[in-house]
Amino acid sequence: MSFRGQLRRWGIIPDGAGSQSVEGSLTAATGITATAGGVTATAGGVTATAGGVTATAGGVTATAGDITAAADDIVATLGDVIIDAGALTVTLGDVGVAAGDIDVTLGDVDIAAGDLNLVLGDGFIRGQLRVNGPIVPWTEFTTDATAGVINYTAAMLIGGWIMRDPAGAGRADTIDTAANIIAAITGMADNDYFDFIITNTASGAETITVTTNTGLTLVGTMTIAQNESKSFRAIMTGAGAVSIYNMGVFTT
Repeated sequence: MSFRGQLRRWGIIPDGAGSQSVEGSLTAATGITATAGGVTATAGGVTATAGGVTATAGGVTATAGDITAAADDIVATLGDVIIDAGALTVTLGDVGVAAGDIDVTLGDVDIAAGDLNLVLGDGFIRGQLRVNGPIVPWTEFTTDATAGVINYTAAMLIGGWIMRDPAGAGRADTIDTAANIIAAITGMADNDYFDFIITNTASGAETITVTTNTGLTLVGTMTIAQNESKSFRAIMTGAGAVSIYNMGVFTT
């Protein structure tokens, strides 16, 4: 079945035994679904405003156009999302979560000459990632000068760098619970890890001691002297379990 021109359909395009092609643009208010044949756009792109683009076993292919999902999902269960000369853009969704996803279960996300842009969302890649170019990490500094014990929240740890002034005495600060740390990272699984640094900015000889919390295992020396920075690695070791390793110290 073929169409020449523009086809606008509110509802579902009936299944057919053959292929359905459009020379022009195709707009579907309730989604474009391909069970085994795939959705292919040669020069026009595939756009889903509120319905999503779903390919069960065929894949979504755009040769010279874009695949754009404004608030929905691009899901390929047994196929690939392939873009030869366009961009894959997700404006209000996440990669790897349930509200606006790019989910590839047994396929690849392949971009030959375009960009993968995530404007608002979190992403994770499970498997091998090969990058031809620099990876620039993002760090959020947290500064705290509370004259008392504080809890290093999951958000502070994930931010990457905590500048802590004990404000007049040694402090036995706690790390957030394992459950909170795991919940704060989209798709965190066993053996996933992240690193963070704690710097002791005390003006006197005041020591910070990092203490445990529910579900945590602390490995190595957990004291940080004045003007020292200590690097730690948080590794998920099971359901509700995180180990915190001392990775070394340097003087600031």
